[in-house]
Amino acid sequence: MNSNTLVSLLDELHTNNVRYALWKNFAEINKDNIFQNDLDIYVEEEDRSKFVVILKKYTVFQMGYRHSSFDRIEHYFVQDELIGKFIHLHIYYKLYTGHTWVKEFQILFSDQAFLENNFISFGIYKFKTFPPNVLQKINDLRTQMKTSNFLNNVYYSRDKTGHQREYLFLSRLQHSNEDYNEVCFVKRLKTHSYLWNLLKALVTRIFCSTRKRLRKMKTGKIIAISGIDGSGKSTIVKQITETLSDNQFGVKVVRPGRIVRNVSTGLQENVKKKPNIIKCLLVALIRLYICNLKANYFRLRGNLVISDRWPGVGIGQMDSPKLSSGMSAYVEQFFYSKIRMADTIIFLKVPLNTLLERNNNRSKQGKETNAEISERFKKNIDFRPRVKDLIFFNNERDLIESKRDILKIISQICGIE
Repeated sequence: MNSNTLVSLLDELHTNNVRYALWKNFAEINKDNIFQNDLDIYVEEEDRSKFVVILKKYTVFQMGYRHSSFDRIEHYFVQDELIGKFIHLHIYYKLYTGHTWVKEFQILFSDQAFLENNFISFGIYKFKTFPPNVLQKINDLRTQMKTSNFLNNVYYSRDKTGHQREYLFLSRLQHSNEDYNEVCFVKRLKTHSYLWNLLKALVTRIFCSTRKRLRKMKTGKIIAISGIDGSGKSTIVKQITETLSDNQFGVKVVRPGRIVRNVSTGLQENVKKKPNIIKCLLVALIRLYICNLKANYFRLRGNLVISDRWPGVGIGQMDSPKLSSGMSAYVEQFFYSKIRMADTIIFLKVPLNTLLERNNNRSKQGKETNAEISERFKKNIDFRPRVKDLIFFNNERDLIESKRDILKIISQICGIE
């Protein structure tokens, strides 16, 4: 693999003879802005495992849509470092088509569709596709399907110009005299609940007014970024969430540490001398609420939850119980023991001398002294967070590199089905 780009991904697909084809919306693809729209790609189901193995080498997120979900149709978002964005691959392992939200037909292909190596290029991006005659036939079939009844016809008329552009684009391709009549044919699917599914999709679309709310992860995850003060937690969280939010992934951010600091300030207690019982118990309850109710609610809805810090169980360690004796300590530790485990914590590791240097350069109000940083570093060498999987990450590097590598780790945690 040369780099984390769509160009490299396409090269691997070609090298490994994956049978796939870009099959529609050619006229909408702008070679200078290829990531603006999704890329509709058909992949032979027999090559699905091969395709997924290659896809997993890249920074890829698999998403679902709340208003429409179809068997054998997946949405993958691949990061392309050349353009600094994620490109939406709309993958069809079975080519269903019809109304945009309620598919009524399946287009089936014979082996003849992949006998020839047909390619189409948009700038530096080179895609496999079907022979022009087949593309034209598919477009004609789709036009017939989309005008087959009143409701479909209404929706088709909204983008009639787009369909006309597609027809003109395909007509300009070099067509052969080959007879492709047996290459593809249409199968009508059982759609007893067509109107119900259409109504459900419309209602969801109304309530989810933005793509960010429409999209969801295939499986919700809680991933926390943790580390000693000065390790770069807040910067990494900001960079990661901005990147994913810009691509409308519907990422949710929780910050157990920030709210807890506000409580500490409000109570005006010097916890460094002696922990205050009321404050410690209140902090534990707030963390219990944020982690178990707020973060878990988003996770269950299929959101990727990024947390700045996550509670631990080591007494006296950061984001952990502070009381060491008495009934109040028992109650505090009980609260922490009930905090749900994060799916993964990425713990940023930085040498002490780098932490001290970064702390000296920080303009943060009320920041800790070098002595306090050194003491906290020693206490948290064996930090024990509430987590299923703990990953240590060396963050003594360039921010761009850290962001790239952590995004790759997060994409691997979220996984591809």
